[in-house]
Amino acid sequence: MLIVIGIGIVVFTVVAVACVSALLMGTDRCRPPDARPFQRLVSRSLQLTGAIIPESVMTRTCSAAVQVDLPITADEARALALSVLRKQSRKRVEEVGPWQWTGWSGMGWRSWGQELTIAVHALDSEQMRFVCASRPRYEETRVDWGASDRAAKSLADRVRSHAPRHS
Repeated sequence: MLIVIGIGIVVFTVVAVACVSALLMGTDRCRPPDARPFQRLVSRSLQLTGAIIPESVMTRTCSAAVQVDLPITADEARALALSVLRKQSRKRVEEVGPWQWTGWSGMGWRSWGQELTIAVHALDSEQMRFVCASRPRYEETRVDWGASDRAAKSLADRVRSHAPRHS
C-alpha cells in the first residue's frame, strides 16, 4: 500500500513540475511568441483568474526606469551603453531599435530574471540621456519584490560610474 502511495506522490510531483514549467515557458519574453508552448492555455488561465483576482492586481506592472544625463558624445554613449549591458547581461545583447539595446539578467532567489534595456537620446551634440529600464522576464509577473527597481538602479549606477570623464 505504501508503494502505491509513494508512486502516486512521485507521479503527481512530476506532472505538477511539468505543468508549471510549461506555463512559465509560455510567458517567457526571451522566447519568440511562436516558440511559447501552451500560449492559449496561459491566455485562458488568465481569463479565469481575472474573474477571481482583483483587476488592480491583474493590471499591475513591475517595470522600472531610471534616467541619467551625461555630457558625452553620441559615439561614447553608444559604446558605454553596450559595455554596461554586456557586463550586466547573462545572454547576448540585442539592438531592438535605433539607439536602444536589450539584455537579460539571470534568475535569482527574488526574481525569475529581468529584461534589461538601455535607450540613448540626444539632448544636444554633447549631452546624452540614458534611460535604463528593467521589467520581469515573464510577462505575467505581478509582484517582483523590487527586482525591477534594483536592476534599473544598478544599470544607471554602472552607466554613471563607467562614463568617460571630460575635463
